[in-house]
Amino acid sequence: MIDAGRRSAAAVAVLFFLKAAVLALFVTPLWDVPDEVGHFAYAADIADGRGILPPGHAVVPGAVVGRWRGQEEAAPVPNWIAIHPPGYHIFAAAALAGARRLTPDFEWQVRLTRLTSSIFGAATIWLLYELLLLAGAGAPAALAGAAAVGSVPMFSHMASGVNHDTASAALGVVCAIAWVDVLRRKSVAAALRLSLALAAAGLVKATIAPAAVVMMAILPAWLPGRRGARIARAAGFSLVALSTTVWWVARLGRVPAPEAAPGGGRAGAAAFFEAFRRQPIADHALKNFLGLIGWTGGGGGVLRWFQISGLFLGVYLLAIFGIVVLAAAWSGRRDSLRPLPGRRRAAARWILAGAVFLVTFGWMVSRPATNPLKLFLESLIFSLPFLAALRFPTPDPEEDIVSSSRLVCLGFMLLFFWNVSRLFLLTGEMHGAHGRYYFAVLGFVMLAFYLPAADFLRGWAGRNRALAAAVVVLWANEAAFFAFRVVPFYRQAAAGRIRP
Repeated sequence: MIDAGRRSAAAVAVLFFLKAAVLALFVTPLWDVPDEVGHFAYAADIADGRGILPPGHAVVPGAVVGRWRGQEEAAPVPNWIAIHPPGYHIFAAAALAGARRLTPDFEWQVRLTRLTSSIFGAATIWLLYELLLLAGAGAPAALAGAAAVGSVPMFSHMASGVNHDTASAALGVVCAIAWVDVLRRKSVAAALRLSLALAAAGLVKATIAPAAVVMMAILPAWLPGRRGARIARAAGFSLVALSTTVWWVARLGRVPAPEAAPGGGRAGAAAFFEAFRRQPIADHALKNFLGLIGWTGGGGGVLRWFQISGLFLGVYLLAIFGIVVLAAAWSGRRDSLRPLPGRRRAAARWILAGAVFLVTFGWMVSRPATNPLKLFLESLIFSLPFLAALRFPTPDPEEDIVSSSRLVCLGFMLLFFWNVSRLFLLTGEMHGAHGRYYFAVLGFVMLAFYLPAADFLRGWAGRNRALAAAVVVLWANEAAFFAFRVVPFYRQAAAGRIRP
């Protein structure tokens, strides 16, 4: 028998699938999900028996390019998506093959193939519930956290197109579940399952690699045996965890990167920090994580998009602010209850996190035309993971879950900001500030921020009702955002009233 909590989680997952399916089949125009035309062409290569073609050989066929650009005839173009592993595209190819049996209409073949992403999105919701339940959140808080993710417009948007991000999210949550299992069991078998999960996630998208590196680096702390044996085992598990990513990079023959623009290619710490200060990287990453709608569907192959803003953005920012403050309060309460030696080490962590916050906030707020309140929140999000420094392992598995997850988030964030700044220094333009990249570590984000926030409120009698009300507000906010902003945008783009 499935208990009431799992039945409720299944219902929420099904509800999310129905929402994403409606968007995929009837609302989102073709090619208005990021890089959909490339992902579809990748899946079509597999479905047509051409296999997994490497960059330089993979193309978007002329017939597809013509439909994409609104032309009767068009030449093929190189498929830039061929740099990605094929894990998602194998499933999409199977869906496309089934869609071709159902209808000869090309548009409906694409739309039916999109349901692959809808299924992975719904699976992510279910898996998030299981993750939070395993981590000790309790059924009501686990259900609220999973449902809240289902209200994020960008997650729904990606679940409505041919794109690998929801598959990356689902497998990323599987990795988080395996990580919690390692911390609970402290066994070699659990560590093996973790490494296999990371390898599977690497077959979908290489963005799991930074998280894998962090986990493998700290894994020896929770393995049995002497120190040398633990390190040796962790090294072996690392080979398994990173095997698919290493294999794929070796197959490509290089790490994908843009060419430097004339006058670009600057390097050094000073140039990196200046790029981060001058460019609204954190702001774009946060807003793009919540909602970046549109792509090239109504623009004849030209980008046309908009970010979530106004009241719709404000509702999500308020929820995130509450979660981050409560997560910090959770850490503060635990540190205050430690014996004196532990409090001294905790004080060092708070000093470090506080220094990072002050530097980050002062650094970003010096940029003109910025909202100080939003930068304050972004600085909080960035600095909170530094509280995980020197914190584990501890006798408390729940504390280890939160702290290690914060370290995973910290490693991912640092690499993300470094990469965006590096691309700016190379090209002179901001590239890659897409918040959807964080879908790969969505499970760890929930463990690092939401889990302690919900636990901090555990003693409050009205907690579950408040969480349920918050989820209702978030889902209503998303519905209003699609009804009053997204659908009118699509209609205006279709009518040619939106310029690139």
